[in-house]
Amino acid sequence: MDIHREAGILQVSPRLDNMTVVKGGSSGSVSFFWMTQYGSTGTVYGFGRDGFIYQWRNNVSSWGSVNQITGNPAGGMTEFNNKLYFAAASDLGDFDGTTWRNSVGSLTSVGPYTWRPMTVLGTKLYVGNDHNIYSLETSGVSNGSAVVLPVGYNIRCMTTFNNMIYFGTFKTEKA
Repeated sequence: MDIHREAGILQVSPRLDNMTVVKGGSSGSVSFFWMTQYGSTGTVYGFGRDGFIYQWRNNVSSWGSVNQITGNPAGGMTEFNNKLYFAAASDLGDFDGTTWRNSVGSLTSVGPYTWRPMTVLGTKLYVGNDHNIYSLETSGVSNGSAVVLPVGYNIRCMTTFNNMIYFGTFKTEKA
């Protein structure tokens, strides 16, 4: 994103095409918590602060809402095992290219923060949840907490690089 150009225009690589602002919400536009590419066509999805998931529609060069989430939408979103996974405060959902399911699993929130960053490493999906990182096998079986940080440290972002998971945290007051 080039902050020195017109505000509200998202620049996307590699061609740096303009993507219009999502219209809606009480402020007239919607900002995204998360964005990700899904599927062999490279469709871009955005998880809006208004609780909707939006899809970029190339044929009309605009965003369209495709699914509504209940609960706090801060969550997370990524592709895994040929599905688009997304998380709200306490639910894990998926999209297989045809059907949206808002609750295919639940997340136990142990704090007031609802960021659910996700990343894939090997054959597992990892989901940050407060001070835990949960793993999900391609079979859909959760192995519970793969990593547990000390209370007071919360996971804010995750990525994979060089066959390792990196995550960023922030510190809060201990409960």
